[in-house]
Amino acid sequence: MRRYVLTGTPSAGKTSILRCLAEYGYEVVEEAATAVIARAQSQGEDEPWTRASFIDEVVDLQKQRQLGASAAGSVQVFDRSPFCTHALADYLGRPVSPALTAEIERITAEEVYERQVFFIRSLGFCEPTRARRISFQESLAFEKIHEQSYRAFGFELIDIPAGDLAGRAAAVSAVIARPGPSAAPPVLSRKAHRAGRRRGAFPVGPGAEATPSGRIRSRPRPEPPAGDLLPGTFCRTDERDGAAGTSGAAGTAPPPMARAPAERHAGLRPGTRTPARRPP
Repeated sequence: MRRYVLTGTPSAGKTSILRCLAEYGYEVVEEAATAVIARAQSQGEDEPWTRASFIDEVVDLQKQRQLGASAAGSVQVFDRSPFCTHALADYLGRPVSPALTAEIERITAEEVYERQVFFIRSLGFCEPTRARRISFQESLAFEKIHEQSYRAFGFELIDIPAGDLAGRAAAVSAVIARPGPSAAPPVLSRKAHRAGRRRGAFPVGPGAEATPSGRIRSRPRPEPPAGDLLPGTFCRTDERDGAAGTSGAAGTAPPPMARAPAERHAGLRPGTRTPARRPP
């Protein structure tokens, strides 16, 4: 499962891009902080982000949604992540709570999210809502904190600049539609590769063969026919056979390269391996 994150400043268009991706068929998970604020405001609390438990409530909902997301597809797209909540705590001047620390440690150890994060850039304005009470200048400061936070955690940011909605959604889709690392062939250990050779799973070159242990060795070269040159020498096989018994034990020819130079080159044209023509 590949899980991608959309991040950026408020009013940058993340939710609109997320909904476009849902129409394309991707599984999407909406922002948790907005849901926490909307739920509290529906119960009569005007500014829930001011209470001390706000950060932990956002972290808890983010974890619930991530663990509860369907695993039917191969790609999920999230509107923000706990790393955004870390940036939010920094922006609000809050300490990083134990719950936020534990969640960041979990998702880092389990590599829950892809290292590529889509940074949705500001559209040049910030539209206020009941849950979004922030000026445009404050939104730019918030954007910078998010960028610093993600880079500090080692993520690679993919910029999605301001533009029309269809083009921005298509830019995100073009990246997440690529095959993931799981499509790469596995890297076998030397032991596994030898076992595969023993089973015949891996081809061996024409000049080699696999031993019972799976190692590769060169096949023995066949004996050249009479009259051919011996490999690596200037001596013909018929000359070797004719020299049998002239040195050492009866019927045994001396090693070709151990002969005297004149004997080795006898009957050959100078500088070649071609036998010289004999006079008629």
